[in-house]
Amino acid sequence: MDEFYQRKLFLKKKYIFKENGIDIEFTDSDGNFSLFIPFDNIDTRNSIRIFSRTKKSILRIGFGLTLLTLFKGIISIGTDQRAFFAALATAAVIAIIFYSYYHFTYLKYYAIPLKTGKHFQVLYNTPSKREVDDFIEEIYTKRKNYLRTEYFFIDYENISKDELKKMHWLFNEDVINRSELEVAIAEINDNNSQ
Repeated sequence: MDEFYQRKLFLKKKYIFKENGIDIEFTDSDGNFSLFIPFDNIDTRNSIRIFSRTKKSILRIGFGLTLLTLFKGIISIGTDQRAFFAALATAAVIAIIFYSYYHFTYLKYYAIPLKTGKHFQVLYNTPSKREVDDFIEEIYTKRKNYLRTEYFFIDYENISKDELKKMHWLFNEDVINRSELEVAIAEINDNNSQ
């Protein structure tokens, strides 16, 4: 997978994998934007969170207008039944319009954490939950491969303490497993004792 697309109402996102990171292009009601995120800046997978964003104020306004219209209809029930049914129909239309807007602007997304304390968002189930899960798996596979290529070697010219820190960092980032860590530590210690 080299590219991944997401679209929901007025939001379009395109993720493009590069050798050293992800290029994100997105369009929303504010315009077109792009952002590059290096794999070095993406935090570990266990820090991913799921969030949702709603426009509750729209729902409250719709609820208030619906109640106001119903109240007006109840007041007119004794004098004019046509006005009552018109108010009832109007209240139903208002409720449907506001709820539809609320429903279509509801966003649920994964917050992929960055080392800076910020995050980037991937819509939760657009185009489908399985495709989004596969995309996130691909992010972490490519991140792991990149970090292994860039950092998983022993620099014998460097201070052994720094090399040990680097190996522990790679282990904590889920880039290398425990046995690879132990082999690297043993090799660094063997080289240090010589």
